[in-house]
Amino acid sequence: MNYWIGVVGSNVSYERLIQGGDKSWFCLPSGSMVGDTILIYLTLGVAKSKSGIFAEYKVVEKDASKNSECRKYGTGNVALTYVEMKKIKELKSRVKMKKMREDPFLKEVGFVRRQGQGTYFMISEDVYKEIVNLSEK
Repeated sequence: MNYWIGVVGSNVSYERLIQGGDKSWFCLPSGSMVGDTILIYLTLGVAKSKSGIFAEYKVVEKDASKNSECRKYGTGNVALTYVEMKKIKELKSRVKMKKMREDPFLKEVGFVRRQGQGTYFMISEDVYKEIVNLSEK
């Protein structure tokens, strides 16, 4: 199983996520698998005061027939795959970028160093656990 941070940085993606209830979709690298965990990060630009990592989703299906939806996300040479995801839980509190930058462990992680600039980030299980732990403080 892999762990990811999925960055929601456009109004269209944000609306789709909110309107989808517990189900939505995302684009991840083709190496992603059913069962992978995605922590969703809402950017400040799209979510204002509700920005931060707020929920945990699981990949429940990969659907290559919809991969054309992923072409609009420029990620260089990485082939993206359309994945259906289901919300597992909302975190106890949103984990804001400022809080992650202040964490001695997380401040060195690529997602934090890049201030969430990207579409997705693969993270380790330790990073996942630290983010969930921060949400409980």
